[in-house]
Amino acid sequence: MVRRFFATAGIIVWSGCSWGVAVAQAQDLASPLANAMPKLTFATSVTAPAAMPIAPEAQTISRPSFAYGSSAFKTLLPFYASTAALQMLDVRSTLQVIRLGGSEGNPILHGLAAHPAMFVSVKAAIAAVSIYSAHRIAKHSKVGAIVTMVALNSVYGMVVAHNYQVARSMR
Repeated sequence: MVRRFFATAGIIVWSGCSWGVAVAQAQDLASPLANAMPKLTFATSVTAPAAMPIAPEAQTISRPSFAYGSSAFKTLLPFYASTAALQMLDVRSTLQVIRLGGSEGNPILHGLAAHPAMFVSVKAAIAAVSIYSAHRIAKHSKVGAIVTMVALNSVYGMVVAHNYQVARSMR
């Protein structure tokens, strides 16, 4: 039952993120429609006559320095989303086990689990560092970043499944 849930959730996250990227590409600033439309500034639109040509440098559109449209980001986006989702599920399941009388199995996080706000912030930081690290790895090797994210998500998937199994047995 738990395996089917994670498999289905993974497929939904993967397809949803892929669809979201496709929709975002349709709204890309560098689309042919955006390049066909001249870039008007407030000064030229107010003071210039309609037939006045616009300088070529005003028509260029610059991309942001962090390449959200890069192929590595598009490829790893579902892994980033599943990492965040698995961290949230880990927090929820761990706190559920603690409420039922259990304890955190990770000795490093054992003391933090008693303080839910700190525990949530540390888990959010773990997710952020994991995503940032994978993005840095992807600059050198996309395959390495994918393997890293699959390994991390697999481990956290097993941890979450174990937590829910423990919670179910404690009821």
